Amino acid sequence: MAKSLSEKLAAALGISPVQPPGPIQILYERYKKHLRNQIFHTPLPESVHLLDKNFLYWIKLEYPDLANPGMWIQAKPSIVIPMLENGSLLETGFRIDAQRANALFHIPDLLKMPNCIHENLRNHQSRGQGGIKGEHIYVAYYGTKTRKVAFTGLDAKTNKVILVTSFGSSREWVRKCALMPAKYVREGCSCTCK
Repeated sequence: MAKSLSEKLAAALGISPVQPPGPIQILYERYKKHLRNQIFHTPLPESVHLLDKNFLYWIKLEYPDLANPGMWIQAKPSIVIPMLENGSLLETGFRIDAQRANALFHIPDLLKMPNCIHENLRNHQSRGQGGIKGEHIYVAYYGTKTRKVAFTGLDAKTNKVILVTSFGSSREWVRKCALMPAKYVREGCSCTCK
């Protein structure tokens, strides 16, 4: 295989060629520039902090479970975030949820201007049975059936309300997870999660 000019130059200088950043690294750098450590004041009211340790959950970064072929494991922030910080993450084998990644930069609007906010019924269920941490569910409507949700909750280690996770869903799914009636409904809007 023919070597590129940068590979030939690196070989001549006796150094390793620099690899361009992968899509996960690029997404992380964009997050650092636009969202890192941001605090959003919501209509609940609560102040929601965006912390690095939850970045992997927001994009659902996973790797294959070698013990169970076909299964995937959530990447550990304590391992992956330091690699993203120094640009050393080898992205081969990892996967992200492209829809979550594409919606990441719309989270501020969801937190500041949701259609409604509910208490989270799934907060106390066991994780194996579909529990999702967080006290509140912020809901934004996209058409009659599609919803974007964000879960917020108090982080015991930092004593801050954080964004736990966010993803697209359906009206029916929200109905199963949200306590009715809503704790907040945006003025001029009716809660259609019922």
